[in-house]
Amino acid sequence: MKIHNDALSASKIKTYLECPWKYFLFYVLRVPQQPTFATENGTIIHSVLEKFGKGHKQNWERELQWRYKKEQPWKLHPKFRKHGPCKGCDLLEAFPYYHGNFFIEEVLHRIDPECPLREIFRGRDLIQGVMNRDPSPLSYEVLGAEHIFTLPVGYGFYITGIMDLVSRIDNKTIEIRDWKTGN
Repeated sequence: MKIHNDALSASKIKTYLECPWKYFLFYVLRVPQQPTFATENGTIIHSVLEKFGKGHKQNWERELQWRYKKEQPWKLHPKFRKHGPCKGCDLLEAFPYYHGNFFIEEVLHRIDPECPLREIFRGRDLIQGVMNRDPSPLSYEVLGAEHIFTLPVGYGFYITGIMDLVSRIDNKTIEIRDWKTGN
């Protein structure tokens, strides 16, 4: 494995282990990647959790709803409008023009199980789950959010990355969290 820019990240290592050819395409040739529903939806959820880490905990559902309206990641979902007529897909098409509380649970039992609307609700539930944990990772003293690090590993190489949340649990414990994995 040839390391470019003398820096490795968890993503680069994972990509190489999955497929060296994919690593070559993405990190050596820098072939642009097409966005997917998963990457765009993950970015939206991550951005709301980042705001939490920086102390903005109120109106998070409104923030999430605004980001969904702006980005409309469901249009990238392979099943959007392809599983037949669906009230959920109709609602998603109208969502950018909707001004009320979009996250109304009564809608879910009326839509197709394959509808991307269910995954939009799962994103909201994931954020709510972080807040409801006992103790919540957001209940500790936040030392940093989106903190970039570089760690020398020897022979002129470095591991680099971004710590999504750094919290002080107590005087002896610092927790580093990665929102993608929850670790």
